[in-house]
Amino acid sequence: MQTDRHQAERAGTAERDALSGPARVRALLFAPLEAAGMQRPGGMTVAGYEEMRARLCRALTHMSDRSLRGLAELVTRHAQGRQVDRWPKEVTLKSWGLRIQPPPARQSDYVASLMTSAMGRAARDQGYHVELFMLARRLGPPPSRYDLGRLRQEAEENRRMREIVRRQIDYDSASLDQRQWLAWYDRNETECLALMAAGDDRETGE
Repeated sequence: MQTDRHQAERAGTAERDALSGPARVRALLFAPLEAAGMQRPGGMTVAGYEEMRARLCRALTHMSDRSLRGLAELVTRHAQGRQVDRWPKEVTLKSWGLRIQPPPARQSDYVASLMTSAMGRAARDQGYHVELFMLARRLGPPPSRYDLGRLRQEAEENRRMREIVRRQIDYDSASLDQRQWLAWYDRNETECLALMAAGDDRETGE
């Protein structure tokens, strides 16, 4: 009996892992809540609801299984309607999903548009492009002049820190935390510059 149960669990896990893209979002977010009685938003037709669900399944494919389950819990807590059994509005669901887990930079139109804009190019020229990139990945609004000044200051502090850590690495005295921080920063810079280079290539037609 126990063996049968374990086999069933493994089969269920394999079936879930085989899902990808919109099908996975539907299986982890929509299917459980619909089975529990969640209804389409008030005033929305069946066809309209199916279209909304399809759009959201495409928009949230970047989210991990855990993030999708977390979003489902959030939706349950904030269900709408007199019976508290209606899905929130589409824009609300998408906003919650993006805030729980922003998409990878290369999948984010916002990050790409900001980093390949005049603001992004100025940041690269002045050496605070990585800090602007990390701000953009958090999906915050475009930075103000005050924010840009803060990013320049942060970039200077990070530049000094990188120099210190690299010297310590040369003397084999850097801590594990310092090495991991430097590797994390370098990965962000590599991704940022690759994204900006792709934008430059598109502009020049290469």
